[in-house]
Amino acid sequence: MPSTVPDTVDGMRDAMRKGNIAYSVPSPMTVDKIENIRLTLSYAKLSEEIRRTYAQGGIQGGQNAVPTSQTMTARLCADDKIKIISKPEQTKPVSEASGTEWTWEVTPKQEGLAAVEITLVAYGKIDGEKVEDPFVVYRDAVTIKLKERSLGETLSEWLKDILHDYAKQTALTVLGALTLAGWAWLKRNRKPQG
Repeated sequence: MPSTVPDTVDGMRDAMRKGNIAYSVPSPMTVDKIENIRLTLSYAKLSEEIRRTYAQGGIQGGQNAVPTSQTMTARLCADDKIKIISKPEQTKPVSEASGTEWTWEVTPKQEGLAAVEITLVAYGKIDGEKVEDPFVVYRDAVTIKLKERSLGETLSEWLKDILHDYAKQTALTVLGALTLAGWAWLKRNRKPQG
């Protein structure tokens, strides 16, 4: 009877459970605006189905039947025109029921074209022993457009900030006035003790 424990890297890959992945990279991105890049792994949905859950626009990709492990690491690399705000390398346990998602916050720093690379690695066992080095199960690189903020976007952000601050100040003023009015009413309507 042949052994069911893989004894080669190829055997290990073949024995691993297969999942489906998809990613979404916004494009174009606006300089100095925080954007999110997402990678999702699912056993229940095909890559195309996962992509339909992402917002329209940008660059999307993925692959079906990717070897998976109980814990996986996703890495995001970008050239100097993009600052990765969140941790570029994220290791997470893989959920069979709900899937697993990696999200990176990024901020473009200058106008032009920029390269972004997403890598997913798995961990496995050969002859029952854990393989020390993870191996790449998926890698894709895309080029995205980075644009300066338009005057309309800049004015819109500025106006939104002003209105937000005005709303906070108005709320505090109304709250203060109601507190004073309540205090005055209590003082006037309180019956003397005795």
